[in-house]
Amino acid sequence: MRYYRAAQCILVAAWFSLSLVGSVQAQAAAVCKCENFFAPPDSPSLKYACYDAATEAECKTHERIEKSIGVKTVGCIYQIDNSCVAQAINTVACGGTVCAKSAKTCATDRDCEQPAGNFICYKNKCFFDETAKQLYEGGDAGMLGIKANLEFHKPLLEFRIPGLSFTDVKNTLDSEGYIHLPYIGELIATIYKFGMVVGSIIAAVIVVMSGAKIIVSAGGEGKMEGYKRIGEVVIGLVIMWGSYALLFAINPDLVNFKMLKVKFIEPVPLPQENDSIPPGEYPKSVTQPDWTAENFNCSETNAPAGVVPPTELVTYNCDGINGSITTIKEMRDPLCKVAALAKQNGYTFNIIPGGSFRSFEDQVKGWCQKDSNLPPKERQKYRAVPGFSNHGHGRAVDLFPVKDGKQLYSATPRTAQCQADPKVIETVDNFFYTTDPKFNRLETEIWHFEYGTNGTSRSHYTAKPVACNG
Repeated sequence: MRYYRAAQCILVAAWFSLSLVGSVQAQAAAVCKCENFFAPPDSPSLKYACYDAATEAECKTHERIEKSIGVKTVGCIYQIDNSCVAQAINTVACGGTVCAKSAKTCATDRDCEQPAGNFICYKNKCFFDETAKQLYEGGDAGMLGIKANLEFHKPLLEFRIPGLSFTDVKNTLDSEGYIHLPYIGELIATIYKFGMVVGSIIAAVIVVMSGAKIIVSAGGEGKMEGYKRIGEVVIGLVIMWGSYALLFAINPDLVNFKMLKVKFIEPVPLPQENDSIPPGEYPKSVTQPDWTAENFNCSETNAPAGVVPPTELVTYNCDGINGSITTIKEMRDPLCKVAALAKQNGYTFNIIPGGSFRSFEDQVKGWCQKDSNLPPKERQKYRAVPGFSNHGHGRAVDLFPVKDGKQLYSATPRTAQCQADPKVIETVDNFFYTTDPKFNRLETEIWHFEYGTNGTSRSHYTAKPVACNG
């Protein structure tokens, strides 16, 4: 009886403990809410869903169901050991589109910055859209945009050749910088093999016809001519197939045909990244740095110069511009009016981080880390010297027009603006000039607009850069 009561006590204690744990877990689960789990998407056309789930398995069930009905972003909060755990998200809304998670870690959006496309830092991971992803995976070479966007299209023939199937060519270069194209070799090899098959069929028909002639002839010339024709066909087949076998035995490449080896020539980039202010045109309201491209020392800590005080800046959003903007205060209203006018005409704008005000530290990072393999004079063709950019004065923005959900041009590759539609360039430029004549465009960059500036290469331009004309 003593042992029976002891067992009862143990069972009651166990039941009480489990009930207490369950209560604690229920209380913990009550705080696992979706609020602040991720920012709402900046485009109403992108659906998202979040669930307060009990387990990871329940999260995955929600994700599978939601994605089957077209929900782009699905997230869950669930509980493990009295803690709230966020189910990993693979896609988030960014810049009016969907960005996918990458392996790159980050602390801020600047850590994810790419020359073009949309990106965002979320939960210490960089999320990229397709354009930004290609640039990130393509490396940081001067021509990474062009190499990342190489496309190969199979030849389209006017007639069909049996057995011909062109190979898909991958976007790769060999170690010597060559592209290997198999199309011509595949075409010749298929025609050669097809010719041999057709020749063999014709030979068989001739042999049958000659045999019939021998049978029906009563002898004489008809019979001899039939035998002669069969002999000629046999000799022809021996030559045709024997030559193929001989060439294959000598070297299989003589009948298989090697791929055409084409050297990839990198286009010479246009000097379009430089928005430096010439020293003689420096505004009096900002302290001019005492360095030049040649003597700026990246290994030393330079005292900030060539940037406006923070008190003159304001950060804001405009309806029609996807992303926040930081400029001088007097630029806010005119720029938002430009965005409103553009939206009335079916356009919006994308702006990437760093596309408006750039701190001195960001300018130094851009100058010292990007294109750092180039000597200063050469680098200055593509990038502003720290302290000599109107981005640092809060008077410049880099805006990329969007229509029908598609960005119409970008800054990468450097020659991309030369392929932009001239009518689009003129239309977008006039949105700025008709709103406020104080707006100017940089001649060498169709996306770079400034407010209240003048001087070299800054005016009411409405065409592609002159350098695009060769």
